[in-house]
Amino acid sequence: MFSESRLKEQMLAAGRVLFERRALPPSGHGDISARLDDQNLLISDVADLRDLSRERLVAVGLSGRPRRDGAMGPVASEIVPLHAAIYLARPATGAIVHTHSPRATAFALAGRPIPAVYEGLLRFGVTDEIPVAAWAPRVSPELVSNVLAQMDKHPGAPAVLLGNHGLLAFGPDPTAAAFLAAVIEEAAGILIDAYLLGGAKPLPLDAGAWEEREVLRPATG
Repeated sequence: MFSESRLKEQMLAAGRVLFERRALPPSGHGDISARLDDQNLLISDVADLRDLSRERLVAVGLSGRPRRDGAMGPVASEIVPLHAAIYLARPATGAIVHTHSPRATAFALAGRPIPAVYEGLLRFGVTDEIPVAAWAPRVSPELVSNVLAQMDKHPGAPAVLLGNHGLLAFGPDPTAAAFLAAVIEEAAGILIDAYLLGGAKPLPLDAGAWEEREVLRPATG
């Protein structure tokens, strides 16, 4: 586990990645959380990730209660239950990024999964489609259930689209989750263009295995 100070730096860096790679909507809306230890999270408490600062990263328990004395704003309070459920369901997850990135969110509004047909996704280990969890109110147990159901159906998918809402991307650390959210947004935009040209062609069934060999191949010479 990273120290709290180091983890905050990574979360701030993740916010910059999302902004610089245009994975945020014009409103800047989104949130980031990271696993602090087995029982606690750091979670953003701002509505606009461009306003993220060390002071707006709140330490909370998986129960949703602040780890220390002090108030937790409504933004963090709303998202803790869903983030906590994901960490419990996938213990290897170290960070979660949520955005309303426009093109990925277009797929969420259409109720269409993002297929793994863009080679750029393979570089991030995405070989399964990014599924869509049915819409439910943001703070409801139904939303948590819908997301977990899609995670169960797609255990290899490192992200879930929230129907009529946005994107959740998971990673081992905050910057990895942010880069993943950015490449999913990139893929979504390219796919929309491909559909205008008649549709995207599927990758070969063994493309994921080939990509893994290429990434892991040791340097020579």
